[in-house]
Formats: sequence, structure tokens, C-alpha cells
Amino acid sequence: MSRLYSTIIPGPPVAQGRARLSRSGHHVLHGPSREWRARAVAHIRSELGHRWTPLRELLAVDIIVSLPRPLKRPALIERDAWRAGGAVAAAGRGDVDYYAKAALDALVDAEVMTDDHLVSRLTVCKVYHGVSGVPFLAIEVRRESAWTE
Repeated sequence: MSRLYSTIIPGPPVAQGRARLSRSGHHVLHGPSREWRARAVAHIRSELGHRWTPLRELLAVDIIVSLPRPLKRPALIERDAWRAGGAVAAAGRGDVDYYAKAALDALVDAEVMTDDHLVSRLTVCKVYHGVSGVPFLAIEVRRESAWTE
């Protein structure tokens, strides 16, 4: 599988908002994902340049969501891993599928690919960054083989 596109979007990632019923019975999209998505699309478009042709093939996408480290250690993370100060797996703070939806929507809006239905393999990793790290969202898009291994 060859890498077709990769980027690191700086700043705290924001999960895709989800539709919920309001008190009046209308569907309302909750969450600040529109602002983050606009920033992500602008970042991606600035990297692509004018000669980019949107991808129209079977794709694999890897996403790393690096979230700001909370002041208190989450209960699910071992003390030793937390005290070491490096990146650790994150629990809570948004479901990984909502981060994936926001990232894939940004890729489609920035015209990296024509539609997210082209993604046949998706890997998402959510971590709290290390003590000295900064939050980011990293995306790598690769060509996917039609044959499974």
C-alpha cells in the first residue's frame, strides 16, 4: 500500500457533532465540529496546492487523535504509565468514531477524495499526548489493495 497523502492538523481535535432531537422535535447538530472542520479543510487545502486531483480509488486511512492531557489521571490508565509522562491511550472525551467522521468529512470537503465510501480500511488511535506534547490530529491516506491478506 503506497501513501497518497498525509497531514498533521495542529490544535486540539474536535469530534463530529451528532444530531439530537431538540425540545421542539427538530433535529439539531450539537458540538463545535463546524469550526474545527473549517480550520482542518483550510489546512489541508493549503498543503494540496492547485494541481491535486481528488482520489477515486479504494483507500485505507489511519488517524491518530492526540488530545490534551488532563490534569488528573483517568481511572482506566495505570499509575506508572501516567507518571512516565509519555503519550498514553485515551479513554473518554469523545468516541473514536466521531473523530473519524470529522476527519473523513474534512478530507472530502478539502477534495482529497471524492467520497468517504472509498475508504475500505480505517484505523483510529486516540491518545493523551505526553507532558511536553501538543494536541493534534494526524491523517494518512494510502492506496488499498482489493485483495485481503
